[in-house]
Amino acid sequence: MKSRPYKYGKRLFRYDFDHCMVEWIYKADPEMLEDNKEWQAKYGKDLWQIEDGYYIAEAVGLRPENWKRKAVRDEYLAEWCSDIDYECEAEAAYFAKYELPNL
Repeated sequence: MKSRPYKYGKRLFRYDFDHCMVEWIYKADPEMLEDNKEWQAKYGKDLWQIEDGYYIAEAVGLRPENWKRKAVRDEYLAEWCSDIDYECEAEAAYFAKYELPNL
C-alpha cells in the first residue's frame, strides 16, 4: 500500500508501506510512457520505474512511524531535498566545466 503523493517544497513524495520506503516521484509524461512501452516490447522489462502513473526517481528507507509523524517526515524530507539540490548543483557545475563544443 502506498500513501497519497505528498508535496514537500517543489518535489513530490509518497510512502510505500509494504517496503518501508519513501519514493521521490513525479508524474510520468506521455513520452516516458511510450518509451517504457517500446522498451518492454523490445527487452521484456521497464526502462523507467513507473507505478500508478508516477515515475519513481529514487527511493530511500524510512520507518513507517516516522512517515506518519509530520514533523519527523518534513525534517527527513528537508535533509533529503538538500542532498538532491547539492547533487544537482554539482552535476550542473561538472557539465558546465566540460561543455561539449558546438558541432
